[in-house]
Amino acid sequence: MNLAHAAPAAVDEGMTCTVADGWWSLDPERPSQPEPVKVVKLKSLTTGEPGVWVQPARGKLTDQQMHIALRRLSDCH
Repeated sequence: MNLAHAAPAAVDEGMTCTVADGWWSLDPERPSQPEPVKVVKLKSLTTGEPGVWVQPARGKLTDQQMHIALRRLSDCH
């Protein structure tokens, strides 16, 4: 089994990225859509997979942080 992950080439704290399946979407008609997030901290998941702590850039959860797999990020700048 190949466990290779297609993570962004260069991600650093403070960058803004997109999570393609943002479940915290603002649109009730589309409960999962691309959502912008701010990278707060780089930290592996408990499984050892590369991970990041992110904070949503819009909506009701902008004061919350989530620990997700690095491979879920795209369009980082």
